[in-house]
Amino acid sequence: MSKFWLAAFASLLALGMSGSVLADGAEEVHDNPGVVQGSNGHNNHQGNGNGHHDDDDDDDHSNYECGTSCTESTQIVLKGRIPCICDITLPSATKVRLFKSRQLTRGGSISDVEVGNFSASCNTGGVHLKIASANGALKNIDVADTYIDYKVDVGGIDTFAANTGGTEKYKTWSFMGAQATQVNGATMLKVTDLGAVNGKTAGRYRDVLTVTVSGLPF
Repeated sequence: MSKFWLAAFASLLALGMSGSVLADGAEEVHDNPGVVQGSNGHNNHQGNGNGHHDDDDDDDHSNYECGTSCTESTQIVLKGRIPCICDITLPSATKVRLFKSRQLTRGGSISDVEVGNFSASCNTGGVHLKIASANGALKNIDVADTYIDYKVDVGGIDTFAANTGGTEKYKTWSFMGAQATQVNGATMLKVTDLGAVNGKTAGRYRDVLTVTVSGLPF
């Protein structure tokens, strides 16, 4: 009888130990759904059918969100200036004699007198001319308040009238397009309309004519 109870007690003890082991194994649940506890005590990786973890998604940039410093841009202003550049030729003469002795002796009309050529070619698309008379006429430096009016012909394009007797006078022109091309050639400046010698006061006459050419307006 004692042997029976001894065998029953041993069976209950073995059953209790087996239940304890099973309980401990059931509690070992991991948070990683891809890993399960195998019967041999090692972790088995649960893959997508091939038993391996797929890391290809790490290189898919389309799944990334762009933060505040992910993309930046800036504006760069490109600038520069080309200056006005001209090829200008002005009359070379610094003094021009208007009254010739033969004309004075005959008492006839005073001929037109060429002052010289000017030309200009500028990268501005135009040529600007300014002619100024210091005395506004030919001034008699021997006899006070005595003047002779005259004109300056600008290559047959226009004229400048020096007729203000003692007061400086000037005139400006802007030649654009075809006229600018025309001025690019040799444009003659001539003193005209000096009139007849008869009736003019004797003496020395003088005026300073200033010719200015520019690629920009005055």
